[in-house]
Amino acid sequence: TLTFIQLPKSSGNDPVVTRRNKLVARLQQQRSLAEDPNFVIKTQKWIPDESGVKHLQDRQKRVKPWWRTDTTGAIVLTVRYGARPIEFQKGKSAIAVGTKDKLLHVIDTVITAVTTGELDTQLEQVSKAVEFKKRRSA
Repeated sequence: TLTFIQLPKSSGNDPVVTRRNKLVARLQQQRSLAEDPNFVIKTQKWIPDESGVKHLQDRQKRVKPWWRTDTTGAIVLTVRYGARPIEFQKGKSAIAVGTKDKLLHVIDTVITAVTTGELDTQLEQVSKAVEFKKRRSA
């Protein structure tokens, strides 16, 4: 009396959506850092004590800014995926912001572009370069 079917694939493992969500989370951290220079991320880490028993401890992780000031005094924003900057056009991996008060608007614009899928090809290129190769066992 039971009807058996093949298990459908999970939609939560889509690599495109995963890359978008990861980048949006990092951009929101950059936005928070632009609003508050003392912004830190709270993480948790298992640390053993003297007797070897592990305890979960809260840690603070500093967020490094993705923007810097160039020689003319203008703000330049680089968007990173992992440790690598995303190249938007051939040889161009930075966004000219201008002044510091425009930084939040530019970050919001990039977040919108990522969520709508405008940067999917750039994310795919960077993620292929970031992929680790499996080690061969000796």
